[in-house]
Amino acid sequence: MDTINFKELQKLNDSEFMVIMGLLLDDDSYESTIDSMNYAFKKSGLIRETDKVIKLIFVSGNIEGEKGRHDWIIEFSKGTQINPLKRLLFDDIKWISDFIVNSKLDYEYN
Repeated sequence: MDTINFKELQKLNDSEFMVIMGLLLDDDSYESTIDSMNYAFKKSGLIRETDKVIKLIFVSGNIEGEKGRHDWIIEFSKGTQINPLKRLLFDDIKWISDFIVNSKLDYEYN
């Protein structure tokens, strides 16, 4: 699985990436988790039927290490249109820009 550090998050944008906070995930459940996300996001209207989650990227550098919260970047297919009002249905999913501001104290920033 891919990883990204907190500083690299600033290169990402809100239109193709979001963050899911506190997701415990292992290699065996990776593909089924993406399938479940695609189903739930389309069913709720968060993304269109033609859009999809293509990858999850682990955010490394939590100051509490393995005991800290496990956050993941959700990467969507190019051109995905995220419905901002439907995003509110998912409390644990944040815009990249909000996550950077609100979670910077939880991560090593170097």
